[in-house]
Amino acid sequence: AQCNFQVNAGPDKFVCNPGESVILEGRITGSPTEFYWEPATNLNNSRILMPRATVFGPTTYYLVARGLDNTNLINNGDFSAGNTGFYTDYALGSTPCYGFGYLDCEGTYDVITNPQLGHSAWSACGDHTTGSGNMMVLNGAPSFQSVWCQQVTVIPDMDYKFSAWCASVTSASPPILQISVNGTTVGNIFNSSGAPCNWEQFGADFNSGPNTIIEICILNMNTNTGGNDFAIDDLVLRKICEVRDTVELDVIQIVAEIETPEEVNCDRTVLELDASGSSQGAGWTYQWTASPGKILSGDKTLKPTIDGPGTYNLTVCSPLPNCCKTVTVMVNGNTTPPNISL
Repeated sequence: AQCNFQVNAGPDKFVCNPGESVILEGRITGSPTEFYWEPATNLNNSRILMPRATVFGPTTYYLVARGLDNTNLINNGDFSAGNTGFYTDYALGSTPCYGFGYLDCEGTYDVITNPQLGHSAWSACGDHTTGSGNMMVLNGAPSFQSVWCQQVTVIPDMDYKFSAWCASVTSASPPILQISVNGTTVGNIFNSSGAPCNWEQFGADFNSGPNTIIEICILNMNTNTGGNDFAIDDLVLRKICEVRDTVELDVIQIVAEIETPEEVNCDRTVLELDASGSSQGAGWTYQWTASPGKILSGDKTLKPTIDGPGTYNLTVCSPLPNCCKTVTVMVNGNTTPPNISL
């Protein structure tokens, strides 16, 4: 699905020692319906963009945002086109059974602008869309039946959200609705409050599985013949759009290594030390010191030139503040000329 939002989990982060923490720098542009970090392990709050993460070793976090695609896949979901685009187990109302109108028979329906047009004892409700448009009005059936069904083309293994609005048209025995996909119920059972003309939203999320076409239905679990009269409107099916980005965390590894130097002597007091096996890259720094001994040049490089025996110390510092490691090498030898007597 094409999402109308973008996700950036921020730059990778490092700590100097296990157990130290960093602040993640997540950013989202657009308006997803929700976002979260996963896994939530070692985060102080997985539902904010900049949580604190405690780092013990290499860890990958995902910043996940979810929202809804703008396209409604339901045909005539607001019933503005009338009694078309869906099918139902209910019968289209035509003849009164009890003298209250052509919808006073159980198990009948019509698409109309006012429930009282079909049953004189029902409340005069406006539709959910505009207050003056069409809605599907039903007299609850005494047996378990599908209220509304439609076949929809979907993308395999895609998450979808279905929603609809329901209003009772009489307070007695309000409807109990459930959604099914390909004959399997999904989501929670919806119990209408029964307040006449009070539009309430219900729905369910589901995955399309391997299917390219699904049958989605609204079922009425209430089979009472007294009351159980209601309207539905504004049916919507949208793809759930998900975008994720990753950030890597780790404990920085400082390598400080000096190759074993040759010995110095009176003929050769000057050597070049080699620490090229140490950590390198942007932001890394180096500092040599000696005692005794002398650093002639390159005290801030990995290959300094030194003079004489002594203890030579290399401190390698990472780009992180105060995150360094020191290693020592001994340069041995005797640079005192021999005392030759003739």
